[in-house]
Amino acid sequence: MPVFDIRLFGCRLREARERYGLTLSQLRAKTGIDHATLSRLETAGMSTAVRHKRRVEAATVVKLAGALDVSADYLLGLSDAPHPAGPVAPL
Repeated sequence: MPVFDIRLFGCRLREARERYGLTLSQLRAKTGIDHATLSRLETAGMSTAVRHKRRVEAATVVKLAGALDVSADYLLGLSDAPHPAGPVAPL
């Protein structure tokens, strides 16, 4: 079973945001996730104390993936491909 790596999540989140050309404030406007939370998610895992306690809600991952046009699997480290191989089933 895969283990969630908050450092990888934060790195991929930042890379996707920068690739999309968004600032944290612009990503906040697209997702409704506050600036402080976005900043913490991008930098989570920088310290050992934070790394073991940080969790990310599924709804947050879905919002971020949608806003950044990447798959949730990519952000979570379950896939190295930023985009799904096939069509995504509607919710």
